[in-house]
Parts: sequence; structure tokens; C-alpha cells
Amino acid sequence: MNCCIRKLESLLCLESTKVLMVGIWGMGGIGKTTLARVIYERLFCQFEGYCFLEGLKSTSMDNLKAELLSKVLGNKNINMGLTSIKARLHSKKVLLVIDDVNHQSMLETLVGGHDWFGPQSRIIITTRDKHLLTVQGVDVVYKVQKLEDDNAIQLFSHYAFINKPLQEML
Repeated sequence: MNCCIRKLESLLCLESTKVLMVGIWGMGGIGKTTLARVIYERLFCQFEGYCFLEGLKSTSMDNLKAELLSKVLGNKNINMGLTSIKARLHSKKVLLVIDDVNHQSMLETLVGGHDWFGPQSRIIITTRDKHLLTVQGVDVVYKVQKLEDDNAIQLFSHYAFINKPLQEML
């Protein structure tokens, strides 16, 4: 997993002043969310605002938009009337992760274009549908590969056996 994390961090080009959108693409259960979460936890403190949006399928777009703005701006009382994400965030350095996107309308509403965010912002999108990333104009797509057997067993045992190595369980 460390190799994947290093590769993804290099694709994020944190030294660049451009707004960068990075897609994490792969089949279900392969670790897209885990990878995005690790990157988010490592980097969020370098940004003025940050948000990890998940549970997209069970939440309305208005609620997702409100959650994004309240987390990034640090204000729970956001008036959603005519407020657009672009109007509020175009000058802010933001780290945004949008997890498990399955519809273009989600990206249109929550991410829009590069000009929605301030310089050095990073937007990470995880999806099973590579086409969504292409249509959105994502700068780079990282394809998550399945783990080798030994690494898969280590990861499984880490979570299944309460962080004890598999050897201790045998």
C-alpha cells in the first residue's frame, strides 16, 4: 500500500500552484476509498479547507453541497439560498475527496471546474467509472491495481484479526 500512496502523492504535485483534479479508478472493493482516506489524513493539514465526502448514494445533492461548504468553511450555518460552491471557494486552497462517484451530475454540482477552487487546491475523486473522470476533465487518473497475494493477506489480517499479524493467529 505504501507504494500506491507514494505514487498517488507524486501525482498530486503538491508543489504546483495549479488546481489539480486526480481520479482514483478501479473495481469495487479494491481499495480506492482506503487509499483516498490515507492520502486525505496525511495531507489535510496543508490546506485552508478540507472535506471528505462519502455516502453520496444515500444523501441528497443539497445536503452534500451543504456538508462540503460547512466543512471547508468551518461554518455550520451556511445559507444555501443562492450560494454556489464556486462563489465561496474560488480563492481558497482546498483538499476535497469525493468518494464513490457514480453520476456525472454529482461532479457537476460538487466540483464543477478547476476555476471553482483557489490555487494549489486538490480534488480527489474515486469511482468505478473511468468515463466520469474523462468527462469531468480530471488531470490525471490513477488505476488501483489488485494487491499481490502476500500483501492482500497482510491487509486482511490487519483488519480481521484486530491488527495482529496472521502468524500470531496460526
